[in-house]
Amino acid sequence: MRRGTIWRQPKLHELVWRESVECDLSKASLSGANLSNASLSGAVLTGASLRGARLAQVQLSGANLEEANLYLVLNLDAALLVDAKLCNTTMPDGLIDNRGC
Repeated sequence: MRRGTIWRQPKLHELVWRESVECDLSKASLSGANLSNASLSGAVLTGASLRGARLAQVQLSGANLEEANLYLVLNLDAALLVDAKLCNTTMPDGLIDNRGC
């Protein structure tokens, strides 16, 4: 995926992820996707659904996860969330995280 790619509400659960730096995946449906080892640094995931996705070793530094649904996400603890924006973000345990509001 090239820098500056904008997709609106795609269903991308079968896509093979490598480098998607600074892409706009606002409101994307990534539920159940295997995003392991993907680079999503600086990506815009506002309102995206990642419910049940696998995020082992995903680079999410600087990503915007505002209003994203991370419910039941696997391996979030192994993902790199440095400087990621969490605001009204549903975490894997179902709780809302507002630390970046």
